[in-house]
Amino acid sequence: RLLAGAMPPAPARRLFVDTLRSVASRHGFDFVALSRDWIIQITDPRSGRRCSVFGYTFDVNPAAAIEICREKAATSIVLSQHALPNIPHRVCLSPTNASTASYLSKSGNWTEIQKLVADFGFPVVLKPLKGTGGINVMRAACWREVEAAVQVIFGQEYGLAVSPYKRIVDEYRCIVLDGRIE
Repeated sequence: RLLAGAMPPAPARRLFVDTLRSVASRHGFDFVALSRDWIIQITDPRSGRRCSVFGYTFDVNPAAAIEICREKAATSIVLSQHALPNIPHRVCLSPTNASTASYLSKSGNWTEIQKLVADFGFPVVLKPLKGTGGINVMRAACWREVEAAVQVIFGQEYGLAVSPYKRIVDEYRCIVLDGRIE
């Protein structure tokens, strides 16, 4: 099943912006939302320090950390390296993408994809390595659905992630500022 949408649902974005506004208020920071809430600026009036948020990207993080967070499988790999719980994601690169084809063996990766699915067990989730809002995120309950998802994603993206399907009742997102969870 394809979970599509051009952007995260309006209620999710509203919750994100409201959470930032609440954190800023609690700490006595100035809060400004621009461009339909897509650009947020939070300023500490005492020090003059400003944090800008563009979409979901905070300027307080180094560029490499941002790229790791943008790629689901990279995030999973780094979290696992530090023994932090996460849903495992495994990378499969597209054999038809000029940027990634040379990273694959001549035997391709279909056998590897099949092994990952067999190890995780059905259902599994296949999704582009990067992206938000559920675009091209597909749940597969059989091999035909896995193959269809692989073809769709590889037709548009340089790679995909395979992960086990987990029924999530509640999802929590946190903001970490100076080592504190908000």
